[in-house]
Amino acid sequence: MSRDIKPDLSKLRPAIFWDTSLDKIDWLQHRQYVMDRVMERGNEDEKKLIKDFYALEGNSIDFIFLIL
Repeated sequence: MSRDIKPDLSKLRPAIFWDTSLDKIDWLQHRQYVMDRVMERGNEDEKKLIKDFYALEGNSIDFIFLIL
């Protein structure tokens, strides 16, 4: 199940996702939502965490981060 694949949540402030439980996010299926939210509300460490997480999952997201 893709819901089991997730970034290191200890390095991500739950306040970024104030409207949902971190355990209920499907990090692969909702990657655009996650990236948008972290780019808007995250600090530099959190942005790097998410960028690295999706890069490890085999998704080329450099272009997405460049346009945000």
